[in-house]
Amino acid sequence: MEPGIEEGTLLDDRYRVGRKIGEGGMGAVFEGENTILHRPVAIKALRPQLALDDEALARFQREAEVTSSLNHPHIVAVLDMNFRAPPYIVMELLEGESLRARLLREGTVAQARCLVIATQLLSALAESHARGILHRDVKPANVFLATNAAVGFSTKLLDFGIAKLTELKAGNKRITHPSHIVGSGAYMSPEQIMAQPLGPATDIFSVGVLLYEALSGAKPFVGDDVTVTMARIVAAEPPPAIEGVLPPLMKIILRALAREPKQRFESAQEMSKALEPLLPRFSAMNLHSPLVMEDRTVPI
Repeated sequence: MEPGIEEGTLLDDRYRVGRKIGEGGMGAVFEGENTILHRPVAIKALRPQLALDDEALARFQREAEVTSSLNHPHIVAVLDMNFRAPPYIVMELLEGESLRARLLREGTVAQARCLVIATQLLSALAESHARGILHRDVKPANVFLATNAAVGFSTKLLDFGIAKLTELKAGNKRITHPSHIVGSGAYMSPEQIMAQPLGPATDIFSVGVLLYEALSGAKPFVGDDVTVTMARIVAAEPPPAIEGVLPPLMKIILRALAREPKQRFESAQEMSKALEPLLPRFSAMNLHSPLVMEDRTVPI
């Protein structure tokens, strides 16, 4: 256990730390309890050595502040934050698993569920973009399938740690100028890889990669290493259609994967509206049946 944040610790006379339920490069996530309100929470703790790193601490703080500014049913809720040693973020406790865990176990996700995941994810991104925030790291590990007694499952977008506030430029067009490449190689857009100005289309590209992988079990652009993969994203031809996927759905995914941002959907709302007419085609399927989850986890 990291010193200072371990099971049994009482943080700020309010949050009792429970068992560790997730871990990553930046830190760990614990079950917890608000001892005043007697409510379960998730506590995300930054590794002590990273708390001394200005860039890592700034990313951790950015994640908390950006996420807490977004009030949306498909974005994980931040309830509290602390940046004194030891730094931590208090979030809603989610039951379920990440889309990445789901794909590692099952390989693919059915078209009907992919449609629901996509429309909920795009709804979250539409809210984020409307507030001038680009996520820049949409990938299966950051998409959580939370169990929901009423509707079976609810998609939650996580980890705004490398989110970027956009800037207004000519024509009221929102863009950002990254000073260096950030993101997860296989899910980055060509313009993100080339450190060009970014807009909402960069997140839409990542959604396209995510959906292609969820439906086929393979990423649309792959190489022997992340450098080759990114080179193929920038230069390769569009990936082939996925056998068995509805042609209208495949057309939407391939448009999201267009190399040029202007060839993609103009907004998350536009992509979501393109997907919505396909939902009735699966009306005979039980979209709201519970997903089979192996454990409770909140990814880093």
